[in-house]
Amino acid sequence: MRLRGAVTLVTGGSSGIGAATARVLARAGARLLIAGRDPARLDAVARDTGALALKADLAEPQGPAELAEAALQMAATDADAPGIDILINNAGVGWCGPIGEMTGDKIAEILAVNLAAPIELTRRLLPRMTARGSGRIVFVSSIVGATSVRDEAVYSAAKAGLGNFAESLAHELEGSGVGVSVIVPGVINTPFFEHRGRPYGRKKPEPLPAEQAAEAIRSALEHDRQMVYVPRWMSFPARLHGAAPRTFAVLAHWFGDHGLAGPPGCPLARARPQSPQRKPSAGNRAPRDRCEGPVRLPSPAHEALRPPNWPVTGGRPVRGPSPTYSTSRKL
Repeated sequence: MRLRGAVTLVTGGSSGIGAATARVLARAGARLLIAGRDPARLDAVARDTGALALKADLAEPQGPAELAEAALQMAATDADAPGIDILINNAGVGWCGPIGEMTGDKIAEILAVNLAAPIELTRRLLPRMTARGSGRIVFVSSIVGATSVRDEAVYSAAKAGLGNFAESLAHELEGSGVGVSVIVPGVINTPFFEHRGRPYGRKKPEPLPAEQAAEAIRSALEHDRQMVYVPRWMSFPARLHGAAPRTFAVLAHWFGDHGLAGPPGCPLARARPQSPQRKPSAGNRAPRDRCEGPVRLPSPAHEALRPPNWPVTGGRPVRGPSPTYSTSRKL
């Protein structure tokens, strides 16, 4: 899709991926509308990019409708801009902690901003795109929508729902001239982690700059890509999680903290009350501890999912050079 002159609405444009995307698209010649809740930061990004700033709170019931109306009015003032050409649903909010400690208001906010608002904005802005036979809608999801992360159950559910909505929408719009792109970032260095109530504390993977995600969005728009992972290797855990969840769970114990508790006594398990061990009897076989010996991939299908240059020795994966994947796939 041609970006020069394209009227583009970016939500969550006051910081993080949204602000970086505004700067990248401004350099590409797009005509920008940016929306956000922080007026000071929003105005600063608008000055840097030449964008029009639209203050909007997508957590409010009427927030998405009011933003859509304001964006269409802004576009209507320009004779060369009959509507919004590109909608980038980027705004997001998270919360980290046990589900029992969440308030009902926080659950409602997460579902509203991450799921309901993109759906409502799409519903209101899409008809003019289909009438023109051109346009593109971008959904900024998260790797937690494709896998699972401890203490982020509601956020994970919202992002999973967003991905499913985008996939269904892509089927619906086939042949209409309007495209759909889903961006799946991993860990990105943005204020998101400060706002969710718990900073990012892992050493690996290291957070990537927001500009890398913004460049992925630009590339998806210019080349009509439907699914982009940032970084590219994030496609492997996402596909493995869907195709072989048990294998994914075992690998998560070895290579990352996904909040999955291993068997009692496993050095990789989280601390938890130890249950009494069942004693083997003449008629019973002792339960096998998954931490004893290698865990073997159970089928050739799992072997096919193993990334290139990642050898398997004795059934146990061994780290090798980082695999490389295509940045896109069909929905």
